[in-house]
Amino acid sequence: GPSEATIIGNILVQALALGNVKDLIELRKIVRNSFDIADFQPKNIKIWEEAYQKYLKKIQ
Repeated sequence: GPSEATIIGNILVQALALGNVKDLIELRKIVRNSFDIADFQPKNIKIWEEAYQKYLKKIQ
């Protein structure tokens, strides 16, 4: 998604609540047509997997 996804989502949900955007379909179309979409993935998966395993041990 867009790198500014949080702020874009907040603005568009407000527009939806005010009736400036018809529905979620229109909202998603606005995003697709207005912003470059990128796929963000972790670069070092091993570090993230180790951290996740530590988290799982702590919550058990």
